[in-house]
Amino acid sequence: AKSRNKNRISDDDWRAIVEASSQLARSPLWIIDTPGITPMQLRAEVRKWKRDCAAGGVEPGLVVVDYVQLMSARGAVEKGANREREVAKISELLKTDIAMGERVALIVLAQLNKDGDKRKDSRPYPSDLRESGRLEQDSDKIVLIHNPHAAERMNAYRDGSNYSVPECETVELIVGKARQGGTMGTARVLFFPGHAQFADFDGREP
Repeated sequence: AKSRNKNRISDDDWRAIVEASSQLARSPLWIIDTPGITPMQLRAEVRKWKRDCAAGGVEPGLVVVDYVQLMSARGAVEKGANREREVAKISELLKTDIAMGERVALIVLAQLNKDGDKRKDSRPYPSDLRESGRLEQDSDKIVLIHNPHAAERMNAYRDGSNYSVPECETVELIVGKARQGGTMGTARVLFFPGHAQFADFDGREP
């Protein structure tokens, strides 16, 4: 939050930013910000990384898509296909061409339908995945985040009310699908909104 207003950043903050930036620059991390990237383009980037690392570098072991509804299926579906068909094709290609074809772990972030907010119990379900049931079908594991505090913050923002974001809060991570005998269930964790960071819940409410 401080980074949005340079007058609130102290000298210690700047030193921490510079140190973190230096560490990030040395990390084997690629960020691809191509608008509307297709699964085929993403696969080409993964292959390029592998070629560049053939001489002894660190090969990609994990690909994170943030988020799948921002991807495009152009060239993979017929012209004029609806968005549900496009997202279904994107999901299929991510599974077959990248996760399986390039043999890398793949984490895909996705939006949920807002219909779940209308239920008495607002906890999300795998069927709430937006625009495609194919995402639920292709996934080996689905982890859903339930944060009731987020809706409260959003309503306060829309109403123009003052809302103080807490340092941390408890949220639920719901394992809604676990293929091949994985563990199902719900885990409570601590979430730090200012850093978008999770931590183990020690049993004490913040």
